[in-house]
Amino acid sequence: MGMFQVNVRVANPAQPQRFFEERFWVDTGALYTFVPKGRLNDIGVKPLRSRELILADGRRDRRLLGEALLSLPE
Repeated sequence: MGMFQVNVRVANPAQPQRFFEERFWVDTGALYTFVPKGRLNDIGVKPLRSRELILADGRRDRRLLGEALLSLPE
């Protein structure tokens, strides 16, 4: 497993014209993508539910989950 950075386009699935592009860390062993809540609010992505996650260090944390379109530049 490894980590690296890549430019990612994050878009609202209901309104793909609402998006932002930013450099993200990629963790090849991660199951979820974490995007700053404020950035998602800016493009109109709202949480659908919450879920308790167990972090790599064993801590438990409740996070909001939603859906967004992520794409990489060609």
